[in-house]
Amino acid sequence: MSIKKNENRYNDGTSYGNGLIQHSLKKLGCARSIVSDRDGNILCGNDVFLAAKKLGIKVVTIDTCGDVLICIRRIDVSINDTKGKEIALVDNLSQSKNLSWNCDNILSDMETNPNFDPRQWGGFECVVKPLNLEDLFDQEHQNVVQVKKSEDFIEPRQLSIFD
Repeated sequence: MSIKKNENRYNDGTSYGNGLIQHSLKKLGCARSIVSDRDGNILCGNDVFLAAKKLGIKVVTIDTCGDVLICIRRIDVSINDTKGKEIALVDNLSQSKNLSWNCDNILSDMETNPNFDPRQWGGFECVVKPLNLEDLFDQEHQNVVQVKKSEDFIEPRQLSIFD
């Protein structure tokens, strides 16, 4: 099966973050897995995949239904040596420096799939979207303002999940 980049991904990455990923793969090797769907479309790890491909790193696929946590055990390093510490540091650093939300893709998927609502996960500044009247009474959204009396009514266009 062929693994391929997701063209409609939610994170466009950054040039700095992608540089970190490529440099860490070159210097430290692979330390984290990527995730694809059953057809080989990458769900998580597009930039890692692209950097690995550029460096000629082989991809091994392990089939699962999400009920098993797959651990990549690096037998060549220890958390007590420099390489182990660098792997732990760069893994977190590259994630934080390589985040650039593709709001168009997120909003498009919200429009086309009514069950897809990233607001339930929080932290998506770019998808702050006005809530409609039904959202005011949706118990699944914990951060939604609840209307109790008519004098408490707030126009829906003024609300966001962060209110």
